[in-house]
Amino acid sequence: MNDPRVQSADYSTLRALVAGEVNSFMGFQFIRTEQTKTSAQGTSRLDTNSDEEVLAFHRAGIGLCVWADMVTRIEERADKRFSNYLYMSMTMGAVRLEGKRVVKILCDNS
Repeated sequence: MNDPRVQSADYSTLRALVAGEVNSFMGFQFIRTEQTKTSAQGTSRLDTNSDEEVLAFHRAGIGLCVWADMVTRIEERADKRFSNYLYMSMTMGAVRLEGKRVVKILCDNS
């Protein structure tokens, strides 16, 4: 946010600071997620310098394959006071197609 290129309208036609968020910068679109593992969840995603690893990729650099579509079932269980039993299953996977289009960026959280 302290970068003058983010604050200045000369570098971008979008006024990033009007909404208080930077959604895109220098051709990158930022997608915020909290679905990645952190050190608090048991599996460390941090390197030895306490920098967080962030994934950046081009759409053509990663492939997604769905083997089995989503299967869902909802049933009542008499042995559990007729509570609803929910079941969902899906088989899918993703793979890096081109190494040059997928990069890891180390971010300092301090």
